[in-house]
Amino acid sequence: MLDPSDQLATPVSRDGDALPIHIEDSVTNFAVGWQGTYSIDGAAFVFMDKSLGNIRTILGYPTDQIVNKISNMLG
Repeated sequence: MLDPSDQLATPVSRDGDALPIHIEDSVTNFAVGWQGTYSIDGAAFVFMDKSLGNIRTILGYPTDQIVNKISNMLG
């Protein structure tokens, strides 16, 4: 799950298994427990985990489509 305005990210699954996501919501607001930040460098999706301090580079994501969607959304 991504927040493109702040480049925040949290993984929702790994190896086909769902991961827990901390989400709080009320009638007027919601908050996500973002686990890190991300960047996209060409075909590489890079996730920086703030709690573990590690960086994962993931190949195979449709990064061009992600960038296009974000560009369309943010203008």
